[in-house]
Amino acid sequence: MISRRRYVTAAGTGLAAALAGCSGSSGSSGGGGSTSTSTSSSSGETEFNELEIMIAWTGEDGAAAFEALHNGFKEEYPDVPTKINDNPGGAGTGLATALDTRLFNDNPPGTWGFFPGNDLAPFAEAGLLASVTDSVWEQGNFSEVFPEYIDRLHRFEGIGHIGVPIEFNRLNNLFYNVEIVEEAGVDPSSISAPSDLVAAMEQVQSETDAVGMAQSSKGSWTVFQLWETILLGEYGYDVYTTYLDGDIESIEGEIKGALEVYKDYRQFFNEDAGSISFNESASTLIAGEAAFYHQGDWAVGNFNRAEGFEYDEQWQHVPFPGSGDAFLGQAASFMYPANNPAPESTIRWLRYAGTKEAQIRFNSIKGGVPCRKDAPMDDDEFSFNAHQKSQYEDFLNASNLNGTIAHNNVVVPQIKTNMYDVFSTFKGSYDVEKGYNGIVEAFEV
Repeated sequence: MISRRRYVTAAGTGLAAALAGCSGSSGSSGGGGSTSTSTSSSSGETEFNELEIMIAWTGEDGAAAFEALHNGFKEEYPDVPTKINDNPGGAGTGLATALDTRLFNDNPPGTWGFFPGNDLAPFAEAGLLASVTDSVWEQGNFSEVFPEYIDRLHRFEGIGHIGVPIEFNRLNNLFYNVEIVEEAGVDPSSISAPSDLVAAMEQVQSETDAVGMAQSSKGSWTVFQLWETILLGEYGYDVYTTYLDGDIESIEGEIKGALEVYKDYRQFFNEDAGSISFNESASTLIAGEAAFYHQGDWAVGNFNRAEGFEYDEQWQHVPFPGSGDAFLGQAASFMYPANNPAPESTIRWLRYAGTKEAQIRFNSIKGGVPCRKDAPMDDDEFSFNAHQKSQYEDFLNASNLNGTIAHNNVVVPQIKTNMYDVFSTFKGSYDVEKGYNGIVEAFEV
């Protein structure tokens, strides 16, 4: 599994106690087989325990996509009973809290949909994840159909593959309202750096009634995510990876510069940015009240559902200025816990989640792209729009495929938590010096 920083400290609520109390937890197969055991009825048929699936895809944010995925699974495996446990909260915060409690109290669900990678390090270190390498990955030939980067996100040394990906979302996007930018006389494709976007937004606000950028700063994750994208676009991929490695003091000027650019952006946000969700901020772009909008590909689901808001006619997209050579991605996956209460049911769910059908069912509605390299982008029932097809092509061909800390798959959770605290403060004070010092300290774990 990808690991940029060695796991050196207990992270997550109650982890220190969990490492002591749960280190003997059974279920880790040492990288080979699954912990699944078969239960058979007198007729010889497998009896399936109820599969509890914990998710954060509620409301408009992925609910319809998950429903399509779940319906497909029930058609494939009608004998597997399921229970859906919704956990709302921006960027999966509600789910993360619930999972921390459940897993460290030895009460795991059958599976959950969340971020793979180093965000799971506390669970792996505590012996709370188990391998599905044999039972799922090898059975489905998944190492051949998922890109190597995606494969690494799901492998932990000493365990093996601990889950299966369902979606991949590009983060370094700049969406725009076609009518507004044309009225303003702005060409989004000509904007070469994040700092140059300031002049474009000034022109929008002088020539139209729209604001420069639709934004939600209600939660710190949207602020943090935009800042990371500014850092990448303004200073390049090498600086960005130096930041992920935690060598902050060597790029002090760049870190502060990106904070300054974000500070410049705030004057172009919608007035209610601090009180609305990211879904509501998408509506600002859809309504023609903003020219630009930065968000992950999950925002496309909002565009798809909006009546009369069609790709190429009412909205378009460019990679965030300066970041076109990179594909910052956030995967979402379904995991396999140790001491699984419904092992056979979970194995069936994971096998299905990795199929072409499951990937297109979910992503065609959600707005992201399939993680498989061979997913059909045209289907009689579930089709992708032109934007998603373009993103999928970029995903398959990306040389600089990487993750973010805002949607963590690259550092241990304590660093992500620290960074969230930094941007929770920054979005209120816009104190660049304090923000920089906070980022330095965030990596000191």
